[in-house]
Amino acid sequence: MNRSWRFPGISSLVLALALWVSCPAQLHAQTVSTGAIAGTVTDPSGSAIPSVNISATEKATASKRKVQTDSSGSYRFSLLPPGGYELRLRLLVLRAWCCLR
Repeated sequence: MNRSWRFPGISSLVLALALWVSCPAQLHAQTVSTGAIAGTVTDPSGSAIPSVNISATEKATASKRKVQTDSSGSYRFSLLPPGGYELRLRLLVLRAWCCLR
């Protein structure tokens, strides 16, 4: 049994054009113009470190963005232009000192 799809009176070119025109505009021009950097900050034992200040500096323009890790140590920089980035992490550690006499 040999089947072929034929549409009498409509050429394949017209059918393809009709399908192309009916597609949403977003499907015609999808480009990637932004990206993201995401991760988790952990200590050597694998425990998450919350409240770490992280900056991402774009190397070409020196543009800087800052985020802070959440309670699970996760962070995300969204909608970044393509390019190279330098990440810097900063954590303020407060220690309580106590003197016993």
